[in-house]
Amino acid sequence: MIPANYSPTPFFVHPLAAINSQKANINAFIASRSVSQSDLQRITALQTFKQIVAPFAGVITARNIDSGALISAGSNNNSGNSWLFKIAQTKNLRIRISVPQAFVQSIHPGQNALVRVRELPKKSFSGKVIRTADVLDATSNTLLTEIEVQNSENVLRPGMYAEVTFKTERANPPLLVPANTLVINADGIQVATVTKQKKVKYQKVELGRDYGTEVEVVSGLSPNVRLITNPTDALQDGKSVQILASKHKTKN
Repeated sequence: MIPANYSPTPFFVHPLAAINSQKANINAFIASRSVSQSDLQRITALQTFKQIVAPFAGVITARNIDSGALISAGSNNNSGNSWLFKIAQTKNLRIRISVPQAFVQSIHPGQNALVRVRELPKKSFSGKVIRTADVLDATSNTLLTEIEVQNSENVLRPGMYAEVTFKTERANPPLLVPANTLVINADGIQVATVTKQKKVKYQKVELGRDYGTEVEVVSGLSPNVRLITNPTDALQDGKSVQILASKHKTKN
C-alpha cells in the first residue's frame, strides 16, 4: 500500500540518449533491409539460371538436353558433351568455298558472287565476299573464302551445297588451246604450230589448268599463233602444210 503522502521522484530521459536510440533503431532497420535486398538479389540470380538466352535470334536445330534435366554450372558431364542447343540464324547465310590458286588474285572482300543450288535451278541468289583466309591451304593450294548471302525468304537452308560463280578478270590470262593440239613424247609437251611460210614448227609449252576439251598454256606460246589439231607422227618439223581454219582463245 502506497502512503497517502508518497510523492514519486520524476524520471527524465536525456534527449541525447533518445536520439542515439532512434539512430540505432534506424541502423538496425537499414541493415535488415540490406540483408533482405541481398537475399532478393541472390534469389533473382538463381531464378535467371532457369533461362538460357541465345546471343542472336534464330531457330534451334539440335537439342542435347531434355526438359527438367539438371545441369550443373561449369560442368561438362552432360552426356559427354558441353553444348546444350544448336541455333541457326537463317536470314543471312555464309558460304565457305576454296578458290584455286590461279584465281586468288581476282578475289577480294566486297566482290559480288552468284549463288545457285541444284534444288532451285531457275533461281539464283546474290552474294558478296566478306573475308578470305589470306593464306593458301598447303594441301589443296586453295584460298578459303567466305561469302554472305541474303536469305530473307528463308528459301536456302543451312547445310545445303551450292555452286558459286565469280565474274572476274585475270590480270594475265593464259592462252586456252584445244586439248587435241598437244603432242606428248620424249621431248615433253609440245604443240605443232604453222609459221608464216606455212611450215610445221613444234614448240614446247607449259600447261596450266585442264578443262577437259581445252587446256591453259601458261608459257611457251605467244598469241595469234596457228596450231595444228590432231597432229600425227608423220608431221615433222619443216613440213609444208595447207591452212584450212584457225582458232585461238584466251581464258578470262
